[in-house]
Amino acid sequence: MTESLVSGGSTSGAGLPFPLTDYHVHLSDRLTLEEAVALAAERGQRFGILEHPGAAFSPFGLDTDAELRAFLGQVRQHPLYVGLQPMYRGWSAAFSDDALS
Repeated sequence: MTESLVSGGSTSGAGLPFPLTDYHVHLSDRLTLEEAVALAAERGQRFGILEHPGAAFSPFGLDTDAELRAFLGQVRQHPLYVGLQPMYRGWSAAFSDDALS
């Protein structure tokens, strides 16, 4: 069964004894939030949507508490996991403890 998944077999999740999840999906101009939701449903998977905090890395401009909360609020409206993928040390200094909790 694992062999068929690795070699490009069906990823529908139908009949598998475990859920299929991709915890590392980034949104872009080629994949919107709505498209990610539809793709996950089509494949029978759960997706985790990640974003890089810091204006230099994020198309969402996650550089303030308000921007972080807006991103989290958008993603949490859907059956998705959500997270941050920091790319540099000290990234958390841009955000309050409350926004990160």
